[in-house]
Amino acid sequence: MTSLVSYVEGFESGPQAEWYPDGTKKEEGTCRLGVAVGEWRSWRPNGQLAEFSAFNPEGNHLRRQRWDKEGNLTVDKRYTP
Repeated sequence: MTSLVSYVEGFESGPQAEWYPDGTKKEEGTCRLGVAVGEWRSWRPNGQLAEFSAFNPEGNHLRRQRWDKEGNLTVDKRYTP
């Protein structure tokens, strides 16, 4: 398995996850009726966190953080919905 996508009435809803071919997790988060909600994370193939995003229940971006390959924080944005 390389991905898990849950659907409700044709819309992505529930846990979502994706893995690299070697089984290392690539991305995870939750959707509600096709909209990203809650916390989402993505990782590099070596398992290092690459990005973190937080969304409110309506799918508006609340926060976004990104790290470079060396693990340095390159983006740290907070949004007001």
